[in-house]
Amino acid sequence: MDFIKFKDKIYTTRDLKEILQELEITQGDTLLVHTESFRFGVPLLPKAIFNQTLCQTLIESCGKRGNVILPTFTYSFCQNKPFDLLHSKSKVGNLGDSLLQLGGKRTSCPIFSCAVFGDLKEKLRDCKEVLGKESIFDKLLTQNGKILTFGNQYVGYTFIHYLESLANVPYRFDKTFSGIFIDEKGEKMHRSVIYRVRHLGRKSELDYKKIAHFLLDLEILKVLKFGGGEIGIMESQKVAKAVLEVLAKDCEYFLA
Repeated sequence: MDFIKFKDKIYTTRDLKEILQELEITQGDTLLVHTESFRFGVPLLPKAIFNQTLCQTLIESCGKRGNVILPTFTYSFCQNKPFDLLHSKSKVGNLGDSLLQLGGKRTSCPIFSCAVFGDLKEKLRDCKEVLGKESIFDKLLTQNGKILTFGNQYVGYTFIHYLESLANVPYRFDKTFSGIFIDEKGEKMHRSVIYRVRHLGRKSELDYKKIAHFLLDLEILKVLKFGGGEIGIMESQKVAKAVLEVLAKDCEYFLA
């Protein structure tokens, strides 16, 4: 199926599957996917069909025992808004909505929720924390899931914030956010979560290009071109080991 056009070349869904295979995405993988798919080129399908085709391609690449995770971050409690598990709109694009329409389930985090499709969706969706233990990122690490940067190798490093929490870096601190959580049945309840936020008054922003090149140099991050963008893959446990070792020596190493 013709999928994307970049300059004078047309890329098909088969081309995309072959790139994913070359990146060693295999049956049974758990993938956390951060997307800037607009970088690939001009979609040759209507938006809704394009998104569903992209999700279906990722699902097929992971197989029946695999899992696909797409962010549906809302930041609801940070903005003093209720979080409705079924109806709160994602602030990071609508690809996650397409995954939910295909039968995925949304995690219960009122800040960093994700759509999860696959064999472990019920286990992965119960996320009681934002960046700590029992967060989606902790579950990803436990499964030795992979992180896919889909379109831009410099975007998709929320996992590093989880590692900053594990390392207890001094430029972040725990802050409690509270609000109304609305579950699948429409029932409302008061809920609080701890989110390890940045100290705004000091140096605390990550340099994502530095992180990407650090992981590339160690051959943890592998990147291939696809159309006008790139697709990158990295194993979460290898990322965690390398980054935590650096943070233990110099907690500000990855800061801009």
